[in-house]
Amino acid sequence: MTRILKLFIILVVFSPAAPADETNRYLFWKVEGAPGTAYLLGSIHVGTPDMYPLSKAITQAFTNADTLVVEINLLDVDPTSTNLLFTRKGLYQGKGTLESRLEPQTWQLLIAATKRYNLPLVMLRQQKPWLAALTLTTWVFQQEGYNAELGVDQHFLNQAETSHDIVELESLEQQLNIFDQFSPAEQEDFLLKTLQEISQGGEYLQALKSAWKGGDTAAINELINATLQTNSDIYQRLITERNKTMTARIIELLNQEKISFVVVGAGHLVGEHSIVQELAEKGYKVERL
Repeated sequence: MTRILKLFIILVVFSPAAPADETNRYLFWKVEGAPGTAYLLGSIHVGTPDMYPLSKAITQAFTNADTLVVEINLLDVDPTSTNLLFTRKGLYQGKGTLESRLEPQTWQLLIAATKRYNLPLVMLRQQKPWLAALTLTTWVFQQEGYNAELGVDQHFLNQAETSHDIVELESLEQQLNIFDQFSPAEQEDFLLKTLQEISQGGEYLQALKSAWKGGDTAAINELINATLQTNSDIYQRLITERNKTMTARIIELLNQEKISFVVVGAGHLVGEHSIVQELAEKGYKVERL
């Protein structure tokens, strides 16, 4: 699978000789059910070599687990069908263009961003605003040196391929349907929010990585969720509703006599209506590790 395609799917040199940094707390919880147990690890879907190795507590929990649980099993994604899916849902058919669907001011901001990061504008011309936002994010991640192969999800998937059962909480098509069902105004708003975030470039990504390693839930919530929260409908569909769906699936796993190691995007584990909060409110014992 191409690197850019893998970065799309996530909505970006492992050094085994480096010692694990035990001063980092990460976003890591233990959930006790009856009869199952789940460990929840907040992920950022792209990475750099200095993110590894992870703490001994995390690696030991993974080793002891029966099942790895992820949002999407990237090992099971077919590149050809995935490209067709993005084409069908993310591109205008016929004579439609991105420029014709955006307000002039938004289009000019997009042009400025593509020039700043040397992204060929032709790549975006037939894309719907939500896909243009993902394309731009993907490109910026790469320009700033972040790699999908070093994302936390991919790190554990690579290890689990021969040692663990792998369960996915969603499908790629389900995720793309959320974006594709946005109204034209919501899609443009999502693109504007993306332009706002990437205007900070490497500073934003470095802040995100530092907050993730330090387990700073408030900072993660601010960096990932706060911008989306300015549009309650977008936030509801991208975060709140998905959290409820994923929580229900995790509860199904907790009802089985097994240990599950769950890796989901960090934004799903912090703030109001997070998976952590949903499980605690349903009476499960949730312990921050």
